[in-house]
Amino acid sequence: MLKPATEALIHRFAAEHDDLQDVLEAVRTAADRLSDNPGPESLAAVREAHRLVTEQLLPHEYAEEHQLYPALAPTLGVPRPPPP
Repeated sequence: MLKPATEALIHRFAAEHDDLQDVLEAVRTAADRLSDNPGPESLAAVREAHRLVTEQLLPHEYAEEHQLYPALAPTLGVPRPPPP
């Protein structure tokens, strides 16, 4: 059985996954533009994808690694890593 705080984290991160679909679409768009017609518009799409990855995706992944996974470890029977 999960603790309420852990369940709240699961719901939070699930909702964030829905929000991150825009980031994935931006990466796809940038890749498509680069393969179709490299140039200034492609560079702008790559810069936008980079911004979204840096500002949204990476902080989300960091939070999952440092908040969600440690909270799930006892339930999954995973030993906790030693503190840094």
